[in-house]
Amino acid sequence: MFKIGLGSRVKDSVTGFTGIVVCRCEWMNGCIRYTVQGEKLDKEGKIADAPTFDEPQLIVLKKKDLTADAWARTGGPKPPMQRAPNPPRR
Repeated sequence: MFKIGLGSRVKDSVTGFTGIVVCRCEWMNGCIRYTVQGEKLDKEGKIADAPTFDEPQLIVLKKKDLTADAWARTGGPKPPMQRAPNPPRR
């Protein structure tokens, strides 16, 4: 389904913009788009906006997939929650 993993470093072949994939989206018409967070700060020292690109125009510079890591860190099974006893009625 998705060819580029979250956390991958990519470059837009049209604009030359580089950054890290932070979001991916599949539209009903089959279009797959990725939001890329730039790695540099703007002139004021703030994080710049993260533009969105179509999948075919992105070049993967460093492959990564944080979703696989995230699923591995779920913490596993947990004991069932215990409900506190109801307070006495007055």
